[in-house]
Amino acid sequence: MNKPPCFTTLYLYAPNDDNKSMGLVRRLGIWTSCAVLVVALDVITKASPHDVMAANHAHTATGVYVVVGCFLVSLVAWRSPLLAVGGGLMFGALVSNAGQLLLQGYATDWIPVAGWLTNVADIAGAVGLLVCLAGYLRGANVPQARNAPEH
Repeated sequence: MNKPPCFTTLYLYAPNDDNKSMGLVRRLGIWTSCAVLVVALDVITKASPHDVMAANHAHTATGVYVVVGCFLVSLVAWRSPLLAVGGGLMFGALVSNAGQLLLQGYATDWIPVAGWLTNVADIAGAVGLLVCLAGYLRGANVPQARNAPEH
């Protein structure tokens, strides 16, 4: 008798790990840790005095932040631990910059990079996007496990 395939599994295997699995709770912990770290670093560094600062005003609807945030939360459920890291970095960046935009009307940039000013959240968001891309590409190259029929 064959078992039906499981479409929703909480324990998905990490690529190139033989007997190790990374469950949803562990990926959620990684995601949350990355997000909290980004928010903390961004808030601390923005509160410090800087020689050059820019206040960037944006007129983005709050609903956009909610939709993007929900998508970033959903990355935890996907198979790759890299998606959990990247999603957490991007969510932390979203919370930090969007929080400052909603509370103060602007986001502070102060790190000079190639003639532009940026902040820790912006950098974390860009790194998170690259990490998610790597996680997606790595996951696309891993063969899927198949359920063997029982005899």
